Amino acid sequence: MADSSFTYQIEYSLKKGSYVPLLSCSSGGIPYHSQFTPILNTLKFRNKKPVIELSRQERTLVKRRRVFDRFKQRFAEANFPGSDYAVTFLEDKKRQGFTANTMRTSGYVIFSFLSHVQSVGRKLEEVSKKDIAAYVEHEQDRGNTIVAIKTKLSALYPFIWLLAISSG
Repeated sequence: MADSSFTYQIEYSLKKGSYVPLLSCSSGGIPYHSQFTPILNTLKFRNKKPVIELSRQERTLVKRRRVFDRFKQRFAEANFPGSDYAVTFLEDKKRQGFTANTMRTSGYVIFSFLSHVQSVGRKLEEVSKKDIAAYVEHEQDRGNTIVAIKTKLSALYPFIWLLAISSG
């Protein structure tokens, strides 16, 4: 078996939310031969599954992708009016290099706002200052502090700006 060739790849698994190593050889199956020892030694095993140690930059990209995928799925399941705008907005944030925490905060705030708009029975094109004021009042009733509401509004205003530009 010394002449058999092998391939080593990693692929992103949405189910596991991380990179999964794929080892294969020309004879088929998972190789456990002495020629693969250098590759297998670079992997760390946790719970008997090989895990590849990623660089800091790669971990950051994985976190961004994971947050984006999670909110894309949540918006698709919720079927809010304007969910496609929210996904586009978060995709732009990801492309611009915002941190995963910024994307997560924006996603939660937009999800909460769209949920509020839907519960009021408004269309997204009809949202006005009164609706934003009603959202602020709703957040105050939930017990949020002024600082928390100000942070939510600072995450919400760029999304509303995107809606204004998109609607013409």
